[in-house]
Amino acid sequence: MRVRALWLALAVVIAGQVTCATGIEPPRATDLVEVTEGLTFEFGQEAICWNRAEMLGPNKDVSPGNCKDGKYIPFIPPTTQVVLKPFAIEQHEVSNFQYEYCVAMGACTPPSGYNAPGPRQQDYYEIDEFDDHPVMFVSKFQAQEYCAFVGRRLPTELEWDRAARGNPEVVTGGKRKVPTDAFDVLESCKGKDVSGTFCGQSADTVPVDQPGDDYVMEGDYKIHHLFSNVAEWTGDAYDILRTCKDDMPAECTSVFECNELVGDPALQCWQSANVCTPCDDYDTDVEYCHQGCANDSRSYYTCVTWGPDSLPVEASQLKTGADNFGAVRGGSVTTADDRSCHFFSDYRGSTIQKSTDTGLSALGFRCAVDL
Repeated sequence: MRVRALWLALAVVIAGQVTCATGIEPPRATDLVEVTEGLTFEFGQEAICWNRAEMLGPNKDVSPGNCKDGKYIPFIPPTTQVVLKPFAIEQHEVSNFQYEYCVAMGACTPPSGYNAPGPRQQDYYEIDEFDDHPVMFVSKFQAQEYCAFVGRRLPTELEWDRAARGNPEVVTGGKRKVPTDAFDVLESCKGKDVSGTFCGQSADTVPVDQPGDDYVMEGDYKIHHLFSNVAEWTGDAYDILRTCKDDMPAECTSVFECNELVGDPALQCWQSANVCTPCDDYDTDVEYCHQGCANDSRSYYTCVTWGPDSLPVEASQLKTGADNFGAVRGGSVTTADDRSCHFFSDYRGSTIQKSTDTGLSALGFRCAVDL
């Protein structure tokens, strides 16, 4: 009989409390890697990474336009210098074995699905072979329950981002392009020990403590699988304009108002969106407005940024979006060419937005703590 089945047989509910019979040894807690240096860094994307799957409208399968022609301009919010408090993040993702112990003890509920995306990994959550593989099909709420059960919490999006980018005082260029120290060009993963369809491997996950070439160094310690295996919940709500201090003035039409339209109305909206008074003409209240295509006729105005006198910004000052949408970071074994931007350490496009009460294939989590 497998160990986790034994847990379920021996777990006893007494007066509403779940206890476990003596002799059942729980899985060991995942090692934590401390992040105490390089806590001030540039958050956000510095360059456009365009996923075809994110484009809307009739021309979604063609290359994006540019500032001059005003057609399907890829969106990029401003970057912002932020400062974090010291934290520690788990060395690897939470495993099936760890999560089911939480379920057996009554502190967690079972995942919503039991099969992994890889054809070899059916009944993924239920058989011994995949005990050490990452749990998936858990909602953000379920991930939070597990982290609370082990006395931890989900990492914030900023903490996950800092772990993926690396210490800006150590990493060449101030950040890793992709969250692995084994290579720095995305296509190079196809010759490395990295799981996933994009990298030329199968869509099977791998054990959480066997990173292959999918690891980053934080000081002397490895953090595993920030590049692939499963994408990961963070503790924050999703907000693509999180780096903004204020919204743009009312006379500027936001491009996000166009997303629910289709056909000609959508096209007309996109063509007129964000065409408003140049930043230099605003009064001092909106002195630091952001435009994605500076000094061109098709500037994409998005918001008012934090002025230099406000930087670095404390993480707690950065807004987040509606609680029903969580920010998911990182690539996964199922990440394909049309979503390859997810592999970059700084990627924050709209496809990282997930409903918080939904569990998905190739979506898991790891926990963190304050220091």
